[in-house]
Amino acid sequence: MYATLQAINNFFERTSEYGDYAISENSVSTVRGDYKVGQYVRIMDSLLNDGVYKIATIGTGTITLTETLVDEEFSGYIVGLAIPPELITLSAKVEGFSNAGVSSESIPNYSVSYNVVDGLTVDGATAYKRELAPYRKPFVSRYYFLNRVRIYG
Repeated sequence: MYATLQAINNFFERTSEYGDYAISENSVSTVRGDYKVGQYVRIMDSLLNDGVYKIATIGTGTITLTETLVDEEFSGYIVGLAIPPELITLSAKVEGFSNAGVSSESIPNYSVSYNVVDGLTVDGATAYKRELAPYRKPFVSRYYFLNRVRIYG
């Protein structure tokens, strides 16, 4: 999911909180925000766990994530995301894209490359560029979302 959101420069930030957190056994403790099971969150400014993760369970002041995280303590952001369901489905296609098969062939006086567009090897984001376009936003800054989301703290 992270690679797709990064490719379109849109993380669909809804809420944000800054503080000191401890990650242990895939759980983040001392969270204060209002989260839902199945929602994605973005961890920012940690040393070992920056990324986008899906919430598996919620406890008092704790969220447990579906992915494996490295135990650490950090000061940073936990950002609640509101990713459209259709983009979650599209992201699975984008990240599962494979260039398998013939990528180029040559015969005398003729050469063609199948998985190259404008000199770049085709990846999932390039292959699904048209489908991702409605979700894309221009780059502003890494912390721009702080100007327009609900902040817990």
